[in-house]
This record gives sequence, structure tokens and C-alpha cells, in this order.
Amino acid sequence: MKSWHWLVLIIFILILLGLRGIYPDVQEVFTLPDSPALAYWAETNSYPIVTSVEGDINGDGRLDMVLIYQIAPDKCQICVILNLEDGFMISGSSRAPVENQSIKLKDIDNKPPLEIIVSGSKRGKYGYGILRLENNQLIDLFGEGMDECC
Repeated sequence: MKSWHWLVLIIFILILLGLRGIYPDVQEVFTLPDSPALAYWAETNSYPIVTSVEGDINGDGRLDMVLIYQIAPDKCQICVILNLEDGFMISGSSRAPVENQSIKLKDIDNKPPLEIIVSGSKRGKYGYGILRLENNQLIDLFGEGMDECC
């Protein structure tokens, strides 16, 4: 085989190996943490959880859970499971992104409750929102593109 044939063969193999890294065989799977709040969700709801984050939302010293759950193939919702002194309570829900969801908890105004920053996409359209829990309802403080990604 001529030397340039070897060079072409080596380049072809390197390209194939590079594509394998771009399209790995194993997909990342979200696994739920072991949590009493999520166990309560499983007992009271049949909707699958997409992602969740734990934190003291209302400032009472107990860990609450913010979660995004799927209600239809192209529709998700977000809610808070409050860990109260006498048990758990699920807040009212609000719309949430359908793909690439992220939840962050931030204390924007230096007083309880923590603000919830949610972001994600739907069919390539991205959006984010800042939510606050007030009177057991998630209030939309600010958002951009949420109509297109939720």
C-alpha cells in the first residue's frame, strides 16, 4: 500500500474515533435522590419527575424540594414540596421547560423565601424564569422566553 493510502486510512480511523466521542453509546440518566419529600410525591402523584433540587425554600430550617415533573410528552410543570412541621404539602404548580431543565435556588432579596430560577428549552427555543413561593403558589417574578419553551 502506498504511503498516502496509509495516511488516508489513519485520518479515517481518527475521524471515526472522534465521532464516537460526539455520539456516546451510554445516555445520561437522571436518578432521583433518596428523599422523604420525593417518596411523598410518589405516594400522592403518578407524574414522573424530570429533575429536582433540595433546599430550605421558606426559611424554617427544614429541607424542601423543588421539582419539575412531566404531565404530557410536550408539557412539564414545576412545584415545591414543603417540609412542614406536621408533614409535607405540595404547592400550586407553574409551567416549566420541557427539555434541558435546570433549577437553581437563590436568595435574591436577602429574605425568605428563596427565589427559584428555572431554565430550559423546547424544540430549540430557550427560556428562563424567576419564581417565588407565596401563599403556597409559585409566583412568576420575571421570565424571558418561557412561553416558547414551556
